[in-house]
Amino acid sequence: KIQRQLGKTRGDWLIADAEYLLSVANERLHLIGDVKTALEALEGADQRLRESGDSGIIKVREKIAEEIATIKN
Repeated sequence: KIQRQLGKTRGDWLIADAEYLLSVANERLHLIGDVKTALEALEGADQRLRESGDSGIIKVREKIAEEIATIKN
């Protein structure tokens, strides 16, 4: 397990962090109604996905942008 963790790239870690932030956003918004923290978590997740440089996550970033716009409106 440790060897598998050590083999991860910076991009892998950024994507994992983004996944965590997306779950935080979901929980804060739907369970507590904390819009401010949910929005910050979504923006943080988008930033990490952008930094990861993974071209395969474009659709995910588009969906996050939609969710951010919905919350702001």
